[in-house]
Amino acid sequence: MDNKDFLKLVELLEKESSARVAAEGAKAVEIAALSQIISEQHASFGQTIQDLNAIIGQLNATIGRLLEETGF
Repeated sequence: MDNKDFLKLVELLEKESSARVAAEGAKAVEIAALSQIISEQHASFGQTIQDLNAIIGQLNATIGRLLEETGF
């Protein structure tokens, strides 16, 4: 392999390496965005669970009151 071929090989490897680094960077950005979405959904689901637990508590109280009123 002469010097000219070696330089072409080095140039080709540098281009490939740059492309891979760019692709990995794009993946990292996508992963960060997905992580943010998951975090927001987790918080939303947590709030939904709290809301549902509050509703269940209210329904249980209503059922208890109705049972007392009807003598059950």
